[in-house]
Amino acid sequence: MQSVKGMRDIFGEILNYHQYIEKKAREIASFYGFLEIETPVVEKAELFIKSEEQGNPVVEKEMYSFRTKGGDFLALRPDNTPSIIRAYFENGFQGWPQPVLLSYGGLFYRHESPQQGRYREFRQFGLEILGETKSFADAFIIYVFCNILKDLGFKNFIVHLNSLGDKTCQKQHRRELVSFLRRKKNYLCAECKKRAKTNPLKFFDCKNPKCQELKSQAPLIINYLCDECKSHFKETVEILDELSIPYYLDSTLVRGLDYYSRTVFEIFSKEAEPNLALSLCGGGRYDYLAKMLGFKDLAGIGGAFGQERIAELMKSKGLSRELVMKEKPRIFFAQIGESARKKALVLLEELRNEKIGAIHGIFKDNLRNQLKIAGELQIPYAIIFGQKELIDKMIMVRDMKTGGQENIPQEKMVEYFKEKLGIRN
Repeated sequence: MQSVKGMRDIFGEILNYHQYIEKKAREIASFYGFLEIETPVVEKAELFIKSEEQGNPVVEKEMYSFRTKGGDFLALRPDNTPSIIRAYFENGFQGWPQPVLLSYGGLFYRHESPQQGRYREFRQFGLEILGETKSFADAFIIYVFCNILKDLGFKNFIVHLNSLGDKTCQKQHRRELVSFLRRKKNYLCAECKKRAKTNPLKFFDCKNPKCQELKSQAPLIINYLCDECKSHFKETVEILDELSIPYYLDSTLVRGLDYYSRTVFEIFSKEAEPNLALSLCGGGRYDYLAKMLGFKDLAGIGGAFGQERIAELMKSKGLSRELVMKEKPRIFFAQIGESARKKALVLLEELRNEKIGAIHGIFKDNLRNQLKIAGELQIPYAIIFGQKELIDKMIMVRDMKTGGQENIPQEKMVEYFKEKLGIRN
């Protein structure tokens, strides 16, 4: 019996990266005033179906949905923005001072083809700003995501930007785009032919080489923006200029979901290969989504990044490796003998109380095997504690890199490791 396709077990070093990403993202989001929220993994399927136009693959192909014995039609969340909107109204957030800034993290599910950095069960971290129409919110959320990526060690990244306009702009552009796709239908892939009427904007998201060649000829939404939408986009770009955020105006950027309007963005990194840009993060404005879901009008902008791709890229390129490794235990407690085993628990608790990370070989009897584990885990220091150390009220500390050893009084253990590990009270 094996795990389900597209799902996986996460442990060891890659889990350390995930934990570091989550911790760093939460810290920065909290600093900038985002309140953390957790929404259910299971929602009514209607919540996600309503958020999409007919013909969207998230609804048609990718959503894990099921009927309960009671007849309820439920789904594992493929996206969190509809859930955030539901939570906003269900919990009375409209009565709070506006805008409401929310952050979240957790597991999401899409039945899509697994590939490197993308799985059917995946982790996301996201930010949402609800109840604000000003362009400053658009620039602010991009700015916070960029700061998270910087703190994770990414240096070579760029923000792709576009504006999808409002409903009026989109209506005019859609009419021209449908006309163009009809004229070029013989050159379109089967999927774009099918979506030409129901979801024509997805043409710009198509990766088929035949459709890629036609993009430069297609009518672009940026040329159909009204004065108000032009002004909103211009203000967003000017704020990013002032914040020294690197960006590229990408007039073919549409994002993968249907509920976006005005600003959309995607942050690409070239850390992997200089000539290959990988998408790390994306989002946009969704001023019409609440209405689509049956709620009152609510302006909003949000975005999210998939942790898998970021964690794997950080690991492969060694980004922030020293900081990530600091998050894992730095001490291995190896004991010899039954009496030492009991006292070891007391000493381990002293380390835990001072928040000094340590793991142990408490169920092992053989010292060599315990030290082998410490070496495999790349733990820098090992405490060796046997009958002699118990009687002398000492511990032996081994530097796992050099092999050097020294004896330390038990009452000095915490002080010793705080100095060694650079821990400040």
